[in-house]
Amino acid sequence: MAKDWDRGMAPADLEDFGAALMADPQATLLRFLSLQTRGMANQKTLLQQLRQTLLATPGASSEALSSGLAMLRDTDLRADLPT
Repeated sequence: MAKDWDRGMAPADLEDFGAALMADPQATLLRFLSLQTRGMANQKTLLQQLRQTLLATPGASSEALSSGLAMLRDTDLRADLPT
């Protein structure tokens, strides 16, 4: 990982998000959906659809969630952007 890599969120914030995700995955993902749709013109409808979809699918294992968070934390794909 390059020292000049400016991540999308502060490492401490990602760590806090990860802790919340491990403690209560469903509630954390529902809050995440709210953040992702904030400010959209059709937020209420879209958020309702996304929540229904999330609740209708089996939850991910804690190992899968932890691995996904590690990839977000550690993967720098800037060199691949031109391709």
